[in-house]
Amino acid sequence: MIEAKKHPPMPERFRERFVTDGWRGIERYYGARTEVMLQWIAECGGLEELRAERRRYRESLRMGQVVAHG
Repeated sequence: MIEAKKHPPMPERFRERFVTDGWRGIERYYGARTEVMLQWIAECGGLEELRAERRRYRESLRMGQVVAHG
């Protein structure tokens, strides 16, 4: 019988880091495999949801207002 791979638990501030640093930022910071990061992203609501939140965050920076996220 083949066992499913177990992924490490999602880091506490993963969502916040994704919003502020983007994919490359979390890739550098956590050094996790793509498969693991995709699992963590799914646990946070999915890639589209995080991208939308990141878009709003970056727009707030352009407007000179940092918005709370998470």
